[in-house]
Amino acid sequence: MPVSNATPLMYLAKIGVLKYLRQLYESIQIPPDVRVETVDRGIKEGCSDAFIIEQALKEGWIIVEELSDENLERARIYADTMKIDLGEAQAIFLALQKGEKEILIDQTEVREAAKSLGLIPHGTIYVLIRCCQRGFLTKKQATDLLDLLIEKNFHISVGVYKKALTMLERMS
Repeated sequence: MPVSNATPLMYLAKIGVLKYLRQLYESIQIPPDVRVETVDRGIKEGCSDAFIIEQALKEGWIIVEELSDENLERARIYADTMKIDLGEAQAIFLALQKGEKEILIDQTEVREAAKSLGLIPHGTIYVLIRCCQRGFLTKKQATDLLDLLIEKNFHISVGVYKKALTMLERMS
């Protein structure tokens, strides 16, 4: 059961495909700070994705998992040292605490940090490609959703965008 940071959850909800995470993984774990970022703050700001994520929490397939006091402190120090958000650091240390290898994170520097600690980071685009591979989405739907991500201000380099399109085109 992978651990997720906030960004993949928020963007998958924004484009209407958060539900596919449940089909891919059955359940997702998040640390407390990710819940605060995705749901608590989002609802206060009126973000529609926050209500979708909140519903997944109520349904029980997104699960808030507490970190040990030791890992909370490690995450705090790691966030300060690596100059990453506390939620990102908590997601990394929750994955390590739970013995999970897979973590859903989009930010390049955080993905590199996760890799350096032996984790396997995947992001929002990976989820779209996996959904297409599993038949949840057609190539056309996945391509349209990739474009919709950009319309929703998802940050992606031209190179990553082209690579994703090529991967989608090559699927049988």
